Amino acid sequence: MSDSGPKSDLGDRIRDARAAQTTRSRSNASDKYNQLTLAWRMTIELVVGTTIGFGIGWGLDSLFGVKPLFMLVFGLLGFAAGVKTVMSTAREVGRRAQRAAEGENATGSDQADER
Repeated sequence: MSDSGPKSDLGDRIRDARAAQTTRSRSNASDKYNQLTLAWRMTIELVVGTTIGFGIGWGLDSLFGVKPLFMLVFGLLGFAAGVKTVMSTAREVGRRAQRAAEGENATGSDQADER
């Protein structure tokens, strides 16, 4: 008698389900880590842009002897550059998420077709 009956099919399905569950739990932990990394990246981009702007402005103020003028102007320009960078990063992450969702939808529909 062969062992390819319902028992082996059930065993294969159980193994597949356990493997999928393990992959999902690892994926959830990885997603949380990636979201935290992304949040820090955006925060740092904003702070660095503003700080560089203030630094350039302070240097120009010291060079030309007009104390708050360039520091304020370049501080605001640095802030605007930081916001632009954060928005660019958010757009990039949105595109990646959309591609991933489209990939999952395609995979899900392929699996549904197999049934």
